Amino acid sequence: MIRVLHIVRSMDIGGIETFIMNVYRNIDRSKIQFDFLVSLEDTAAFDEEIKKLGGNIYYIPPRRKGIIKNRMALAKFFKEKGKNYIAIHQHASSLTSILPLIYAKKQGIKTRIIHSHSNSLKSPNKIHFFLHLINKLRLHSYANYFFACSDLAAVWFYGDKKQKVEIINNGIDTSLFKYGEDVRKRIRDTYSIQDKIVFGHIGSFLKVKNQKYIVDVFQSFLEINSNAVLWLIGSGAMLADIKDYVAELNISNKVVFWGIRQDTYELLQGIDIFVFPSIFEGLPLALVEAQTAGLKIFASQNISKQAILTNNVEMLDIYLPTKIWAEKINECVVYERKDYSHIIASKGFDVSTTILYLEKIYEK
Repeated sequence: MIRVLHIVRSMDIGGIETFIMNVYRNIDRSKIQFDFLVSLEDTAAFDEEIKKLGGNIYYIPPRRKGIIKNRMALAKFFKEKGKNYIAIHQHASSLTSILPLIYAKKQGIKTRIIHSHSNSLKSPNKIHFFLHLINKLRLHSYANYFFACSDLAAVWFYGDKKQKVEIINNGIDTSLFKYGEDVRKRIRDTYSIQDKIVFGHIGSFLKVKNQKYIVDVFQSFLEINSNAVLWLIGSGAMLADIKDYVAELNISNKVVFWGIRQDTYELLQGIDIFVFPSIFEGLPLALVEAQTAGLKIFASQNISKQAILTNNVEMLDIYLPTKIWAEKINECVVYERKDYSHIIASKGFDVSTTILYLEKIYEK
């Protein structure tokens, strides 16, 4: 059996982690098994499932607790465990650290993958940006496979050296998100929203996800049609701030904070309008899921055009007045909901297609 080491900040619920788990659940684990090297010791949402599927989770101290401590832990891990792996797969939003690739090469690990999942830094930290630029120049000395979730994510990591880059689609289980009238009715009956216009969003509560703008758009829409509710699914550092902001606007009775959910594929069936005004993105998994569920979507122009897989997506400028977003949405609240799962699959975004390619790389 081949063991592949996935390197990621944590295995809590997020776009990168959900992508990895989509692959892990569906890959032939009698041939390929995953282990995980993470830098957050807190229990994460996927930890128990990983262990049940046969994976190991190893922890190293994050760089914020000391660069030397982090470096020593990485060196020790690869010296002791490196021989167990034929491949490592580092998932990242920036190139602030490529030490895992450096130590993997030193230990003779044959396949060393770097995978870009974003197109900008999540924070304006100048030191991080400097490290990203430096590591961008020397990355090709240590990695030998270069993945990205979109064209913008490829440029962010690899610049003009795109001839070696493989775009790996953020594949999902399209059958799970397939639109169904019966599921929609059950969800809307369960939560007593039969006659409501339901706005929805899935994402970590971070500045980049722009949830404050979503709330502002929703409030502008309420001035047009008060018979609406907003569902916000996810958690994160800015969750309390957004809750406070909703309370300040006196619309707490109109907004539901769902937290982290494992049943987003069902909640999406009950939603009418999906709002996604990110400041930047690589290729958001939530957008692929929402399109599969047949939703009408209003998204930021800053998202890669490769994420637009159906004609149900309208891209708008996030610097427009929220009233314009609200008016655009109001024009489209009534539409024919269809099953788009076959379209998403035909464009290579079913996880089975993603797995076929990754298996070839891992098994080389």
